[in-house]
Amino acid sequence: MGYPVVSCICDSASENRSLWNALKVTMTRPYFTHPCTGKKVSVSYDVPRLLKLFRNWLLDTDFRLKNSQIVGKEGLEKLLDVVGLELSVS
Repeated sequence: MGYPVVSCICDSASENRSLWNALKVTMTRPYFTHPCTGKKVSVSYDVPRLLKLFRNWLLDTDFRLKNSQIVGKEGLEKLLDVVGLELSVS
């Protein structure tokens, strides 16, 4: 159709990570070269999906910070008690 491809956004499924590895995409090289145009095509993960995964991981397993403090579901529930209905963990 003639639209230029400038970016690819996807989830972090193993198939996508394998493709990015094959295209030599890294944190310091977040792009690959378009095979037809030779131009850079930037790549990134779907940020809303990553935030949902982060939330679910936090609610299921807790996080231990470098100073050994634990951040988890209980802390978020206390925050909700203070903030009220403006936030939701569900």
